[in-house]
Amino acid sequence: MLRSASLSFDHVVSRRYGHGVRVTLTLDDELLRVARTRAHEQGVSLDEVLVAALRDALRSEMRPHPAFTMITFGPAEPKVAHEPGDFVLD
Repeated sequence: MLRSASLSFDHVVSRRYGHGVRVTLTLDDELLRVARTRAHEQGVSLDEVLVAALRDALRSEMRPHPAFTMITFGPAEPKVAHEPGDFVLD
């Protein structure tokens, strides 16, 4: 079972206004480990890796899931309706 790690980081939201927003994220240990490794490999901060990943995820177009179709067997009619008394054992 993966534990969760809380992580706080500052991110500059707008260069025009020049202010940042503090955000607290809850990440599982494996995700945090991968992000830290990537930051180390790229020579950037953990903050930069997380912001870039979030930007990429939000930039990509959300594709709708295909409609769910229940697979059934046999004819659709007649519909079955049971009453509680139908299950009484004699």
